[in-house]
Amino acid sequence: RATAESFKKERPALAAVAEKTIAALDKAGFPILDAIDSNNYGVAPEKKKAYYLKVLKDLKPGVTEIIIHAGIADAELNAITGSSARRDADLRAFTDPEVIATIKELGIEVITWKQFRALVAKPKTGG
Repeated sequence: RATAESFKKERPALAAVAEKTIAALDKAGFPILDAIDSNNYGVAPEKKKAYYLKVLKDLKPGVTEIIIHAGIADAELNAITGSSARRDADLRAFTDPEVIATIKELGIEVITWKQFRALVAKPKTGG
């Protein structure tokens, strides 16, 4: 699993650009996530639920985006992507009663992008 430290070490030039971009977005009042989890694409479908349960239990305080590609592995999805099984596993994981219960038990608040923008909105100054 990649960390901010490993990213800086492995790709210092890209990390520097990312830091400058984040600083500029923050200064302009754009919402900035505290963390992103997008490491699930290579997780086998049968291991997705366990993977997400671990991610949820390991969350740090702040706002984290967990990137998933939920879908139903039907004929249409199978026809347009080779990742239908993984997408179906994402959907099944986040609609699973154990995952839903874990989210509640851990006090994780699921929010929309609109709620996130309002949460971090900076008051406008000047006039």
